[in-house]
Amino acid sequence: MNTLSQRPGRWWSTLVFRSSVVLAALLVPINLWYVFANKSPDRLNVALQTQFGDDYTQWLGSFLFLRDSLIIPSFFFAMLVMVAVLFWHYKKFGPKNMEIQGEGDVIEWWSLTERVNHAVMVVAFFLLMLSGLTITFGKVLPSGVLVRALHELVGFVFAPSLALMLVLWFKNGLFKSYDAEWFKHMGGYLGEVKVKLTAGKFNAGQKLFYWVVILSGIILTVSGFALFLEFGNPAERRMWLVLHFYSMIPLILMVFLHVYLAVWGVKGALRGMIDGKFSKKAAETYHKEALKD
Repeated sequence: MNTLSQRPGRWWSTLVFRSSVVLAALLVPINLWYVFANKSPDRLNVALQTQFGDDYTQWLGSFLFLRDSLIIPSFFFAMLVMVAVLFWHYKKFGPKNMEIQGEGDVIEWWSLTERVNHAVMVVAFFLLMLSGLTITFGKVLPSGVLVRALHELVGFVFAPSLALMLVLWFKNGLFKSYDAEWFKHMGGYLGEVKVKLTAGKFNAGQKLFYWVVILSGIILTVSGFALFLEFGNPAERRMWLVLHFYSMIPLILMVFLHVYLAVWGVKGALRGMIDGKFSKKAAETYHKEALKD
């Protein structure tokens, strides 16, 4: 088995190349279809204004009031709380160490398919998040046709990646009886615990994250495509917009938590998701149920 030290500089390049190929394969035909279909992002507003006139104007005013008075403040408050909690956690408890310790401490943990799909979803998510926030805060950030087109196009990458994630990790995401003990002690992330905690390939926290991503992602995808395809009357479109905004909040919060744990909270987690390797000792300590499969 090749170890990390025997493959310096190569463990990331292959993953980046293959992820780029997947992204290009998805984006190029979608982009061509988008251009030839002449699907202008502004067409929705023009069509609604033409069809519904004053009713649409009244609806738009009501939605903007709801967005500015409730949705955006909720998002900002949730983000501030999340950042404060993560900062407090790092200062008080510091990171867990699950880094590989030498050649004999290596185990294959993530397949190439899992890693490539994860990388594609990460890139797609952050493009969607940044473009979506730019559209949401259009009065503050520069927003226009290109940003809206990017947001819609990347949705066609995010959706199949989400579906593949559901299939790849469905079994790992199912809760087991031993997960209750993990939740009871928060997996030891809030200090040492006296009992021995166990988990499968996913611990209970990772399973929770998985289902939040899947469920929020499904709502985001369905509502996003409903808006893109112009389904429903103004009242129904308002419902889709509200669902789209609110399903974004738990997803962004969980991804920020995920990034914190991968980069700062758990040493070795990020590199493991890139090259597929994991500490055998850490697996035996924290994920021993997975080794029985």
